[in-house]
Amino acid sequence: MANVTAFSLKGLNFFFQSKRANVDGKAASQLVKFIQGAKHSLDVAIYDMKNPDVLKALKQMSSKVQFHILYDAGKGSKVGPGSTTVDPKSSQSTTEQAIIAAGLKKFAHPVQEKGSHLMHDKFIVRDGASVWSGSGNFTNGGLLLQDNNFFTIDSPAMAAAYSKTFGDLGGPGHALSHAKGIQAPPTTVKVGGVNITVFFSTQFAEGEGIEAEVQKRLKGAKKIRIIAMLISDAGILASLLALKNKDIKGVVDPHEMKQAATIFPTTAPPFALK
Repeated sequence: MANVTAFSLKGLNFFFQSKRANVDGKAASQLVKFIQGAKHSLDVAIYDMKNPDVLKALKQMSSKVQFHILYDAGKGSKVGPGSTTVDPKSSQSTTEQAIIAAGLKKFAHPVQEKGSHLMHDKFIVRDGASVWSGSGNFTNGGLLLQDNNFFTIDSPAMAAAYSKTFGDLGGPGHALSHAKGIQAPPTTVKVGGVNITVFFSTQFAEGEGIEAEVQKRLKGAKKIRIIAMLISDAGILASLLALKNKDIKGVVDPHEMKQAATIFPTTAPPFALK
């Protein structure tokens, strides 16, 4: 199989990144290019952001377009500064400090979730017409080192769905969604010839809907390919286990899976850890 680093369709672009597997979709430079392409506005929702090229690009655009940043206000996991694969997010190295150092503080607003919840979104809405999102943070680890995927969608309708979530995240009542179970239905948009359905989660009510959708898609499947850092949801694991005699292969993070298995003994997927 060819080493695919990027893939494009009408209105859709995908970029894959993995230093371990020698896959370089140029995610960092593609993200900078996306930011610099703004004509009117940039709304950035990000869990962690420290990559200097991204911060520099945002600073350059901050005087040219309407610009807002929402970022997670939690401390995150305590990872030492010597890590070569994971971005440190400690009291000595936070997204807020990076934002301040880049001169972006007046454009940024912290999002403090309740309890152990994270504001884990990673997306940008550009000009109300295009979206950047994916699995990786805007950090050296997320854009250069780790196994991640990123995509852009050119669709005003899809951008509107992300913009609504951006507004909800920054709204004064956002934290109440964890306690009251406010639900947001999925949005389906046709981009080119592809139907795309996007789900957003507050980690309270919508999470069950997302689980049910994954289980629905797995039911009766004959061939399954999975790539995930961690699979610990009991319902999804049960659905995968029911397919153990089918053509099922996957790649997960063995460290994360083993940690979860100490808490949830049923988290072993029906395929080998890679």
